[in-house]
Amino acid sequence: MLEKKVRQSLLEIKKQKNKNLIKENLVKSRILVLVEHIKTKDDFNKLSENKKAQLSFNILRELSYLESNGLILEQDLGGALKGIFGGFFGNATQTFFEPIIKNIVSKFFGEGYMTNFIVSYLTSKPSDLIKSFGDCKLFTKLVAESVAESLVMSLQQAKGFDGIGYSFLHA
Repeated sequence: MLEKKVRQSLLEIKKQKNKNLIKENLVKSRILVLVEHIKTKDDFNKLSENKKAQLSFNILRELSYLESNGLILEQDLGGALKGIFGGFFGNATQTFFEPIIKNIVSKFFGEGYMTNFIVSYLTSKPSDLIKSFGDCKLFTKLVAESVAESLVMSLQQAKGFDGIGYSFLHA
């Protein structure tokens, strides 16, 4: 009886492992199609700003599609991107997401501190950012959070708050 349960559990684990491997290969192949001409970070950096933004948008759109279909889970995102791009892109989310986010945000806030902070804030939340490309309300919420955070940080710096003063403002 116990032997049968152990065997059944092992078969289920093997089946799940195979499903995960198929998902991983599917995700990799779909992303690699988009970046097949990009082999190094230098290749990416040589692209014009418009090409970087277009490529970034396509990657975000694909990741959003994959996430919405259950092929990428939030906890697997970093590993999936690292598996695809390896170490030479460093933080792939910043490399690919920054150009498109900066392009969008700078149209509303111009160049400067606010735009840089918003871009940094949004790229620090890759899973939420990916989901937001399929949901305007979520994207708006993320931008609103980042603007509020930016204003608090700006006020903190201007007034010299730190520690308790900052915590009081931030809460």
